[in-house]
Amino acid sequence: MAKTLLKHIVLATGTYALVGFAVFGPYINNPFLMDDEIQVTHNPQIQDISHWPSYFTSSTMDSGGSGKMSGIYFKPFMTLYYATVWHFFGDDPAAFRLPLLLCHLMSSIMIFIFLIRFFDWRLAYLAGLLFVVHPSNAEIVAYIADAQDALYMVFGLLALTISTYERRKWLSGVLTGSLLLAGVLSKETGALFLAIVPMAAFYFERARFRFSLLTSFVVGLVYAALRIHSGLLTYEHKLLLIQQATYFERLQTVPLIVWHYIEVFFYPLRISLVNDFVVRDLSLTQFWLPILGVILFFVALRYLWLALRTDMDRKVFEFSIGVLFLWFTLHGSVVLPLDGTYGDRWFYLGIWALLTLTALALKTHLESLNPAKTKGAYITVVLVGVCLVSAASARTIVRLRDWEVPLSLYMRELDQRPFDALMANNVGFELFHRDDVRQAEIYFDRATKSNPVWDVAWNNLGACAQRLREDDRALMLYEKSVSLGSYSLAYENYAALLCSRKIDDRCTGFLKRALAIFPLNPSLQKIDAAVRQKPADVPSQPPMAK
Repeated sequence: MAKTLLKHIVLATGTYALVGFAVFGPYINNPFLMDDEIQVTHNPQIQDISHWPSYFTSSTMDSGGSGKMSGIYFKPFMTLYYATVWHFFGDDPAAFRLPLLLCHLMSSIMIFIFLIRFFDWRLAYLAGLLFVVHPSNAEIVAYIADAQDALYMVFGLLALTISTYERRKWLSGVLTGSLLLAGVLSKETGALFLAIVPMAAFYFERARFRFSLLTSFVVGLVYAALRIHSGLLTYEHKLLLIQQATYFERLQTVPLIVWHYIEVFFYPLRISLVNDFVVRDLSLTQFWLPILGVILFFVALRYLWLALRTDMDRKVFEFSIGVLFLWFTLHGSVVLPLDGTYGDRWFYLGIWALLTLTALALKTHLESLNPAKTKGAYITVVLVGVCLVSAASARTIVRLRDWEVPLSLYMRELDQRPFDALMANNVGFELFHRDDVRQAEIYFDRATKSNPVWDVAWNNLGACAQRLREDDRALMLYEKSVSLGSYSLAYENYAALLCSRKIDDRCTGFLKRALAIFPLNPSLQKIDAAVRQKPADVPSQPPMAK
């Protein structure tokens, strides 16, 4: 039995690695983009690994010179990952993506090992392979700023595997606890495995349930202590539409969120980055059709439940539904809104649960057949599986090619969600840096109309006005951006323009205020030094947008 399992694991590992490198390998050198800059390439904190203790007392993003990284999340292991890669390889995007690909492949193997306990090895093998190439998972490897998902998932699944197979209780507790802590320190979503591991023990290893629950409880206490020590206790990011929405508006948006993930799993044509929008009108396409689709999905789950033949199958079903429930509670904007309405990379854990349910449905169907037809049915499943893996691989490759040219990626995203402020701003950013300022201004203006309280878009619109030599309008737009938040680039642009135009009464006071917030900002320090030494010779600084 053990030799057969080992043989299947070796086969799965080899195949997954071969397919994974064939699909993802040609694209691991795609450029940095979006949050890759603010978390990696423009973040001095990760470019000196001696700063590593600060990763446990701050968030993840460059703050523009405030003295510590900014943000509302606590992900020290992700930041440590960036610092380690940068220390050895510098700004090589392939060096950042290769470990993420390896983590993704290892997660797929752990899923195979989990599923082979309940299904024929061919079904488990196919489910794991589909996890490798599912187009919704392309972003896990493509987007360096999303290292958090690859890390928490592999740590969580390794913890689940060890808690299942390691028979020495003390060693299982130490290894499982360490991996669970690593997962939750990689991303807050890793906390879901603090529930998933005991839940798996409850359903499949009842004798280990209490010990597993105790391990998760201790890890939770350690994490809580580290989080409290970090000072990152508040959850507030009111510049996004989904976070500005009332609770009732978020509930109205839930059916579209659920339907998007169902659609992406079964028909991954409209893959998307994080979208920020709210459903405020109960229209046919935004509300009623998604509700109908969600109802049909739950009806299908009900039929599957009724068709199950054994207690073990029912346990697998309930466990998978439990994983989906935990995942959606955190990612459906029901309890707390996230930094966007939905994002396919957030679906990483949910895809595992849906693949398990799909494998369970196939197993139930195959067992209902006449034994004489079973062999032929398995051959059909394998052939269909080959077609599905091929189609999913092709779609993933197309998606990875999107990431080769950022402007093309953002334009495709904006075509899907024309009212999305994030993507409108991204398109404007690319056009701005191609010196197509007039077109960039159109998209930045579109972003401010979609989300009037987003400070980044107002700063970028001001940068366009300044580039077009409309300084009075630029000052007004920078002032608007500064009034909305603490975006360091807006402070830099505003201070530079004020001082270069010799508006002394406002320049000195604003610089004092800006440096109080961003004392280590080199641009503000340079402007301040120039003002103090020779006010008449303050250089004009080119406007910047991000």
